[in-house]
Amino acid sequence: RAASVTPDQIATLIYTSGTTGKPKGVELLQGAWSYVSAALRSLDVITIDDVQYLWLPMAHVFGSVLVAFQIEVGYVTAVDGNVGKIMENLTAIKPTFMGAVPRIFEKLYAAMAAMAKAGGPEKEAGFAWGVDIGRQYEEALLAGEEPSPELAAQYEQANELVLTPIRAALGGNMRFFISGSAPLAPEVAQFFAAAGMPVLEGYGLTETSAIVTISRPTSLKSGTVGEPHAGTEVMIADDGEIMVRSPAVMNGYRNQPEANEEVFVDGWFATGDIGE
Repeated sequence: RAASVTPDQIATLIYTSGTTGKPKGVELLQGAWSYVSAALRSLDVITIDDVQYLWLPMAHVFGSVLVAFQIEVGYVTAVDGNVGKIMENLTAIKPTFMGAVPRIFEKLYAAMAAMAKAGGPEKEAGFAWGVDIGRQYEEALLAGEEPSPELAAQYEQANELVLTPIRAALGGNMRFFISGSAPLAPEVAQFFAAAGMPVLEGYGLTETSAIVTISRPTSLKSGTVGEPHAGTEVMIADDGEIMVRSPAVMNGYRNQPEANEEVFVDGWFATGDIGE
């Protein structure tokens, strides 16, 4: 049965939320998932030695791509649907990466800031100082600059007193996060980057098998969603609409020929989103 599966067969049928009209069944092919998984692997960011913490619903395209990617690479995934216990369970699982939507990062950030505030004015001020030093240090590295001796010394202290405890509160092994579905507040992104756990932001749709672009750890820029995968083309139309041409684009909407005519234009998929 497995041997009979071909890249042009439908693998997944996901119905859109219907926020822009009647829900439409998005047909994603086997070849789309294998392409996205191979493209992600080519970034050489995640390896077989990684451990993923997955709470995202696998009926959603974001969760689906992280499962498909696991099949490609072979890393371990801990599956947990209890959103209310994410922080508690991160310390138990000790994963190396996690995908999430911005509200989860906002909650984690708020929880750790609240813990610092509860410790009194001195601890709250120390927390803010440590995060600021971490931010300056990481920004220097990202810009390809050597941190000054003064900053390096401050970072060593901040890392010991503030940043290491932050990482420990999230399991201690987290290398990075992946964020999608909505914009991430710059303040939140800078907090996690300062603690040595950068958030890689991505952009995609159900119709594009989740990911069109994604940030690389070496080229993070707050407020942007990274670069297209190899083999994926992105074009901005005259009216600002984002157009995508990629092996990850859906086969079409199930039994909706009129809707397909609207979104497929000269070989491009019209996302309905505005970008630059």
